[in-house]
Amino acid sequence: MHKQVRVGEGDAEGRKKLAGTMLRAPMALEKMAYDAQTGTVIYRSKMHLGLKRNFQVMPGAQWLELLLRHVPDRYEHLVRYVGWYSNHARGERAKAGNRRRPLQRKPPRSGTSP
Repeated sequence: MHKQVRVGEGDAEGRKKLAGTMLRAPMALEKMAYDAQTGTVIYRSKMHLGLKRNFQVMPGAQWLELLLRHVPDRYEHLVRYVGWYSNHARGERAKAGNRRRPLQRKPPRSGTSP
């Protein structure tokens, strides 16, 4: 899925694929609220130090534009690393000089029971 894909009005398979992509949303759906009367979206989050508030109110079209920025271009891959492979963890290991992989297990010796 990339941002050059268009889903037609009668394209049931395309809608299915789009819905599958949206299941893993880049924003927490529980933190969003839509006001149909004003057409605005309210997104709640942690306290922003610069804005001095924990929410953002924006028109629905602007919210959709921000959401679509997370859709990669064609032939681009969106890769998220967590845990041992995250940028933060790799940076901390590089500072400490520790580049070994976690949980290196030795194979059991022959002739011993587990």
